[in-house]
Amino acid sequence: MKRLKGKLWKFLFCKLVVLCCLSGASYAGTIHVPKDYSTIKAAVSNASSGDVIIIAPGTYRENGIDINKKLTITSQYYTTKDTKYINQTVIDGGRATVFETINGKGVNVEISGLKFTNASKPIIINDLVTIKNNIFSDNGGDAISFESDGYGYVGYNTIENTSDDGIDVDGRRGYYTIEHNMILNNEDDGIEIRLYKYSGPTVKYTINNNTLSGNGEDGIQLIDYSDVSDRVFSIFNNVIVNNAMAGVGCMPDGNTKENYGGSSMKERAYLYHNTIVGNVVGVTGADNMIALNNIIANNKNEGIKRFKMDSVVGYSIFYNNGLHIKDCITADGIREDVNPKYDSNYHLLDGSPCIDKGTAYFVWHSDVVLNIPSSSYKGSSPDLGAKESGSSTEPPKNQPPTVNAGSLEVIYDPTDYLTLGGQVSDDGLPDDTLETFWSMVSGPGTVTFSDPRDTDATATFSKQGTYKLKLTANDGELEASDTITVRYVEDGDGDTVTIAAPNTVPFEAEKYAWLVGTAKKVSDADASGGTAITAPEGMGDWAYAEYSLIITEENYPYYVWIRAKGSDDGSNSLSVSFQEEPAITVMTSSDGVYTWVKLPKSLSAPPGNRPLIIKAAEDGVIWDKAIITTDPSYDPRSIVTTIYALDVSIAQGDDDVEEKNSGGMRMSSSDLELVVDSGIIQNIGLRFNSLDIPSGAIITKAYIQFTTDEISFDETILMIKGEASNNATLFVGSKGNISSRPRTIAKVSWNPAAWDIKGESGQDQQTPDITSIVREIINQPGWAANNAMVFIISGTGRRIAESFEGARDHGDLNKAPKLHIEYSKMQDFSL
Repeated sequence: MKRLKGKLWKFLFCKLVVLCCLSGASYAGTIHVPKDYSTIKAAVSNASSGDVIIIAPGTYRENGIDINKKLTITSQYYTTKDTKYINQTVIDGGRATVFETINGKGVNVEISGLKFTNASKPIIINDLVTIKNNIFSDNGGDAISFESDGYGYVGYNTIENTSDDGIDVDGRRGYYTIEHNMILNNEDDGIEIRLYKYSGPTVKYTINNNTLSGNGEDGIQLIDYSDVSDRVFSIFNNVIVNNAMAGVGCMPDGNTKENYGGSSMKERAYLYHNTIVGNVVGVTGADNMIALNNIIANNKNEGIKRFKMDSVVGYSIFYNNGLHIKDCITADGIREDVNPKYDSNYHLLDGSPCIDKGTAYFVWHSDVVLNIPSSSYKGSSPDLGAKESGSSTEPPKNQPPTVNAGSLEVIYDPTDYLTLGGQVSDDGLPDDTLETFWSMVSGPGTVTFSDPRDTDATATFSKQGTYKLKLTANDGELEASDTITVRYVEDGDGDTVTIAAPNTVPFEAEKYAWLVGTAKKVSDADASGGTAITAPEGMGDWAYAEYSLIITEENYPYYVWIRAKGSDDGSNSLSVSFQEEPAITVMTSSDGVYTWVKLPKSLSAPPGNRPLIIKAAEDGVIWDKAIITTDPSYDPRSIVTTIYALDVSIAQGDDDVEEKNSGGMRMSSSDLELVVDSGIIQNIGLRFNSLDIPSGAIITKAYIQFTTDEISFDETILMIKGEASNNATLFVGSKGNISSRPRTIAKVSWNPAAWDIKGESGQDQQTPDITSIVREIINQPGWAANNAMVFIISGTGRRIAESFEGARDHGDLNKAPKLHIEYSKMQDFSL
């Protein structure tokens, strides 16, 4: 390589220096107190957004500092990781607030490595913050106070001897992660959270690995209000001990003074792997709490009380409480009057009955409410309580960050934005730094993020459709990421169509999972069901319906017919795609008359939920119905209708049975309790035998008819599924004989009206249409005429129906549960 000439080299060198200086201006600077500014307030006032303010050891008597930019305010702990600097860097608040972040300006502020004392409400938060590795001691008011717009992370702090709450949360946006804190001897609650009225993206509260001890009221208090808000709580691996009132208290009607009554809070709260000891009451519950894998011991009055409606208590140990359990719905795994055997730090001793006695997996009301990976515990099952036994004493190794981008989100036009709720946690290694970033993986348009570095960024979408977004976290050494799917749609609720083989399955165009763009559902007298889908003329061709096909068989060829029409040669084409394969264009009529068109090639896919998209290739085209068949010679234009109806009643006592949540079976009863019996939620099993429905039949209508045995008015929400079997076997008395049966993917929700007339067998006692469940059952390989079906009913609430035995004893077997099915052997699609 030739050597650069002198003048050119000097030019490049000067240019490099200029570029370095210019580029340096865009990076965060470091300000030292008192070296650069004598006070913290002056440093904050003169700092630029992104700067780091490092405070030298000493005592600083300061307050009234408003933070209106992104800053990190810290001690020399920030650079050395030596904890002595936390105790040596003291801010005396002079009985006033030290820091207050300003909404919309003090965004993503970090306050770390400091000791706060003699302040009143040391930190007031009005936007996103990170508060970590601090000491709050002998302060007035709440140590950390989240106001209505405040949210963020609080971790690895010691909070003690405040005159009110350790952490007070009044916010209603973003997320709240409170972890690894020592919250001790505060005069009111350790953590107090008010559930003020809120609707929008779900706000997630994650409270884990804290010690809450000696507080003057509750360890954790959740204060309910009259409305139901979009919140969910996860409270786990906490030691909650020796608080003056409740360990965890749920309060009604905005009341903060503990009365031990619990509340009717409807927001879901998960309470698992906690050690709750030595309080007046361990837990006062609500209507939607899941309590699993806890140690509840030595509480003066009740260990746990008032877990009603959708709540449940299970897999926990109770010892030396005044009363272990009161007014609660319970499940398996409860052990009473057994000493949990832990040491003074609540670690389990060798031989503790809590070791390997938890559950890693739990289903409640058909929802998986607990699913712990085996890597998270040491033995055959998780231990009970906050601290897993057998933990390693080796120095910790850096682990990748844990990233949760969230689950499927759906936004509906005209809303074109979504506040994301990503969650990221890290072990603090190697140097306690963590960077996060949102990006778009795929989608039909563009995504604009308010701040891609913010886990709670707002994403704005330019065009309707399905987007995949990725949240990445990097700790300086290791990186991890997770993705979330966001659907920006016109309409839809994720409806599905089950496709089995060999079979022919019709479905209406309006049975879409999602409707996108300018596509509209319109009334049409010529449509088979009176309704069709169209891309209105003059509104463009970005219009499609996505159908969610549940494929049950491996790699069958499927042939697709679509009934459609166009008004002229410029509005008569459709574009059809399956499984993200290249789209296929088909032409329909151009004279405004419906006609059937067949895709020129078959489709195939492995079992699972597969998308079929029917899109308007030109505006003005209308589609009404589709058929998917495994018969290559099938032609819907030449088929004649034959409709059959079938009514089959429960024929013997062993065909309508009840299973308690403990798995115990009741094989005969004078009535059927749908589904709460004496406070215990149960599953109901109904078996209908000798159903003369041939393989390949097309189900058009199905329901189950009950008869009222007792009057009941309770709010009741039931879920109906079928047994995924081609010929359901008899029920037997062995434990779990209902719940252990495989379930259909298809399910139907039923919220029955009050049953207020004994003996009534009308519309109120009739289930919604269960065609989707019946279709899935008869599409099971091996289904044949005169086989049997089982239906399984779960949920909450209470309706009391006649059973077979009750109907027999009353002398009228017509009152027994009856299955009504209508079907065709050859469906008429010639409309």
